[in-house]
Amino acid sequence: MSSDVADGPAKDAPWIEVTGSSRLAAWLAERRVSLAFTTYQTGKLFLLGLRPDGGLAVFERTFGRAMGLWADGHTLWLGTQYQVWRFENALRRGETYQGHDRLYVPRLGYTTGDLDAHDVAVDAAGRVVFVATLFNCLATVSVRRSFTPLWRPPFLSKLAAEDRCHLNGLALEAGRPRYVTAVSSRRRARSSRLQRVAGQSAAAGSSDARARTVARCSGGKARGTPRAWPVLQAC
Repeated sequence: MSSDVADGPAKDAPWIEVTGSSRLAAWLAERRVSLAFTTYQTGKLFLLGLRPDGGLAVFERTFGRAMGLWADGHTLWLGTQYQVWRFENALRRGETYQGHDRLYVPRLGYTTGDLDAHDVAVDAAGRVVFVATLFNCLATVSVRRSFTPLWRPPFLSKLAAEDRCHLNGLALEAGRPRYVTAVSSRRRARSSRLQRVAGQSAAAGSSDARARTVARCSGGKARGTPRAWPVLQAC
């Protein structure tokens, strides 16, 4: 993708031009899938699929600091600068809209404030879980507060709006939060900003809020290490 800036009138100068490899459209068609992704630098949510004629179809919408994204084929959850949004497919099975079989409409938004939210997922119970990076924790939405904390790294003694470890990534196992990634394991405020050259991962308990066993990465191989914070590539 690249910006397309021209000297002519604005209406004749699309702000973005999308090109793909020669097999991209065929790959999407063979697997009957579409792609969704975000870019926080420009605050965009992109949906990439196929037109009725088989060419690439690209849709984009603007959301400030769009980052975390989760989908199951009918629902999208999106983390942005101040909100966590839920989108639902408005089409029934077999229906289409302008040649497309999904039409995602925003149905619910939770205002969280600026938590520097990163990754987002939905657990087996249907609860949305996101990384509240500023507060160094996993969290879920709340109807009364900005968020409800669920888990924090064991080396941190309290919740504080200090981005101490730059918690950012989240992975589930069997429908439960299992792994997170972080940049630093220091306790000082904003210490992660000084340690961007090395990232870390930790295991997260989903209900008991205790660290579990994780795999230490070394030379491309993994070995079990209880309560370890192995150094990985920075996120």
